[in-house]
Amino acid sequence: MSALLQRHIATTGDTLRPAGCAHGACDGTSPYTCDAGGRRSAEAFRMTGFPPPPSEDAYARIAPWYDREHDAFEDDVQFYRDIAASAGPAVLEIGCGSGRVTLPLARMGSAVTGVDSSASMLALCRQRLDSEPARVQQRVTLVHADARDLGAGVPPSHALAILPLNTLAHFAAAADRLAVLRQVREHLVTGGRLVLDVDLEGPRRLLAQPGLLWMLGTWDLSRADQGTPDTEVQVIHFVSAAPGAEPDTAIVTHIFDVQRSDGRVRRAVSRMTLGILTRHELELTLEHAGFTLEATYGSYDLEPYVTGAERAICIAHS
Repeated sequence: MSALLQRHIATTGDTLRPAGCAHGACDGTSPYTCDAGGRRSAEAFRMTGFPPPPSEDAYARIAPWYDREHDAFEDDVQFYRDIAASAGPAVLEIGCGSGRVTLPLARMGSAVTGVDSSASMLALCRQRLDSEPARVQQRVTLVHADARDLGAGVPPSHALAILPLNTLAHFAAAADRLAVLRQVREHLVTGGRLVLDVDLEGPRRLLAQPGLLWMLGTWDLSRADQGTPDTEVQVIHFVSAAPGAEPDTAIVTHIFDVQRSDGRVRRAVSRMTLGILTRHELELTLEHAGFTLEATYGSYDLEPYVTGAERAICIAHS
């Protein structure tokens, strides 16, 4: 998060308003259109007051550009390969998303059960899986489920469970996080291992300046075989946060501005609530869920956790 660029948006009641849009809505004279709820409305652009409330699938509006941003992040992939190689062949991944970690594990021979509550992200994962060799496809089972209640679709026979890249924080309530970890334990073999990766400082840094819009990056979408006026050529990802309704939570708003070849910009907005976690809370929740903590690290290189570390990576066993 330290590399993010800050953009302070002038406030006039709304913290974010597209140029040429005098009343905060897309009136036809602005280069902006918005797909938030399919309406051209002020709610699509406000940062104080926020866009429409979180839906059951918070990734539905932003899934088309998710891989453009996250595919470049490979810092943790070898870490999970190494853990899986030593744990056993059956891996349960909670929050598998579009398969960023799922597919590398399956390619190395692991049988992966990927669980996600987002139908949009699972659809992306299935598309990517379809391009893999048959032997890799056969090793992956995708399950659309809430991790608080995995149900019969997830077998209770995994040697390893992983929750990569801040997945646990998407369960903002402490009781929900405990329920997730108890479900995971029930789906591990005796002595099975669990790996949690939680971003501790990123959400806190956002909340230190609520309402401030951060630019996360810009990605090229253009292709040589496209040239129509509605061709998407570039996407810019912004994020902002405000305190949640409950203590130790943050309401995070993601904004994807997608520029088209004719100069118009489509705006996709998604809102989600994250838990603000600490190392000690993670370790206590693991204990209450029936796990035995092996170690807590501060990086994917397994450096010891120190106060102020950006992330906490907990490894435990059932």
